Amino acid sequence: MIENNEDIKVSWKSGQSRLEQYFGTMTRLQSKLGKYLGETEPLPGYYAEWFTHFVILIKETGAGTGLITHYSYLESPIDHPYIIRPMPGGNFDILIPGETTKMQRVDKDATSIRDILMNPTKPVLSELSRSRREKGGTSKAKKRMILRKTREFDKGKSLPIHEVVVKDSDLDSEGNYRDRFLMSLKPGDVFTHPYYNGDPRRGLLKLQVLKYPELDEDGEVHGLLVRAIEVQPPTRPRKEYIGNEKEGTERLINKDYGTDIDQGEVYFYGEGYNRSERLIEIMESLWSGKVKSKWKPSPGLFASCNAAKIADEVSKGHKDLKSAIASINFYRNRAGENLSKKCQLAMEKAIELLHKKYK
Repeated sequence: MIENNEDIKVSWKSGQSRLEQYFGTMTRLQSKLGKYLGETEPLPGYYAEWFTHFVILIKETGAGTGLITHYSYLESPIDHPYIIRPMPGGNFDILIPGETTKMQRVDKDATSIRDILMNPTKPVLSELSRSRREKGGTSKAKKRMILRKTREFDKGKSLPIHEVVVKDSDLDSEGNYRDRFLMSLKPGDVFTHPYYNGDPRRGLLKLQVLKYPELDEDGEVHGLLVRAIEVQPPTRPRKEYIGNEKEGTERLINKDYGTDIDQGEVYFYGEGYNRSERLIEIMESLWSGKVKSKWKPSPGLFASCNAAKIADEVSKGHKDLKSAIASINFYRNRAGENLSKKCQLAMEKAIELLHKKYK
């Protein structure tokens, strides 16, 4: 056991970092560890020592003494400490934008800290982090995870329910959840969608967390896999009409019956293009029925949020402006609130470009 490995123990003086003195005599390891970046406390009684290429976790056992319990080499070099998240079973994850690394426990056969440092092991990455190097990237991995979880629940699997109490401080000025709230969620937690929050005009959508969230390359929350456990339609649905000045008529452009997420559906929160395969098949089958055209978008066209690309492909598949815009609006209406702001703007820009193409 770790406690019996005397050389795994470390000590420090008052005013020093946990490893400042210990690593001062290990200059030959600098090329492996990189520059010392500082210390954080991910959990009371635990201290993380950060290097450019390496992280060590120390459990304090007394005044000025501790045991090295976890460690990890890093896939990519860092320039400052990041987040370490405690996980079930006494495990820990390192959360770096675009890279979630699972810390490794000190092996029971390790006889000294040099056994860890001089015999580097490959970083253990999360499924989403590994998928960045695969063909199809994270999108393919997310689809795979959705299908896997959907099958599990179809077979009767369930998680204990824990209702999360949401505070006003958990919401930003636009009514969306702040990243720190989303990052605090864990499997089993149940929270209400901030838009479908029981308002009579919008309905209710309660979601249960199935997977710990991660950070994407931009440092934003992603990978928050959820399941809709309660869906209620609005009691007073909202209707909107738009007038046609040339024809002197008006038509219904939106009748909000609430979310298009189905009861029991598994999807990635805030990532509308990663929907269940069943819903994707339904959407694809509706192209010929709802939009009077045999045209179908190439895979990933609308999810690219590239206005020029969308306008170019849509214009090539439609003879007139009306049918071209109808195809874009159909996708936009089906995506609903799951469509990101970036994609919403891209759709509007694509329609502007279509007007110019059909002049």
